[in-house]
Amino acid sequence: GTTGWNGILDNNIDDFDTHLHTRLLVTLEQGVGEAQAVCLGPGGLGRLARRGSDSDRKPALGVAIESGLATEEIRVQRVGPFTSTVYNFTKIGRPVYLGDTQGSLTQTRPATDIQFMGIATAATTILLGGNVMVEDYQAPSTTTTTTSTTTTTTTT
Repeated sequence: GTTGWNGILDNNIDDFDTHLHTRLLVTLEQGVGEAQAVCLGPGGLGRLARRGSDSDRKPALGVAIESGLATEEIRVQRVGPFTSTVYNFTKIGRPVYLGDTQGSLTQTRPATDIQFMGIATAATTILLGGNVMVEDYQAPSTTTTTTSTTTTTTTT
């Protein structure tokens, strides 16, 4: 049979993902909404990612392309542009980080436990960087040193 352009395009995109790993198929441990940050839990199942002390909630692998319930399989976008009406980025051209709330992203740079997710290229689009490193950044402490000099003058 003859394959239309949509079929050819779908096949080529699937081949691309097979080699570039821009997307992952993840079986879920819990419900996940479209555009939420996803990580793998201890059992290798997908769950909502978040920064903070929950070491089993990071690093985020990417964002959910579609919503899914526990035990369902969804696609997670790791790299490249991803658009969703869920997003409302206000700092276009600026970084996006993993947020404090499960599944959330933020444009406010955290002081510690930083995971860069990508760059906001529009109010509803993030260019995902594919970075899975979490930086446990501690702001440098500031030390103030004060010196004083005393001068004594004696007149005779």
